[in-house]
Amino acid sequence: MNRERPREVEMNSNTGLLVLGLVLLAYGLFCVVVGVSKKPGAIWTMAKIEGFKKILGEVGTQIFISVWGLIALGFGVWLTFLFE
Repeated sequence: MNRERPREVEMNSNTGLLVLGLVLLAYGLFCVVVGVSKKPGAIWTMAKIEGFKKILGEVGTQIFISVWGLIALGFGVWLTFLFE
């Protein structure tokens, strides 16, 4: 009985980094939009964000979230487009 092995999906070593880069791009864009626009309201009423607002203030929290978003965007661009 000769059974054929199923074909394996060809993935090179950069496929995982590409996926990570795309996830970081999406996350970074989300953080920047949330940090700048303060929407959706459900995020701004979360306990964790309320804690940030107590420590950093309203504007400090917006800046903190936006900076994290920009950092994620930077790494996402690097992993997606520049890293080979």
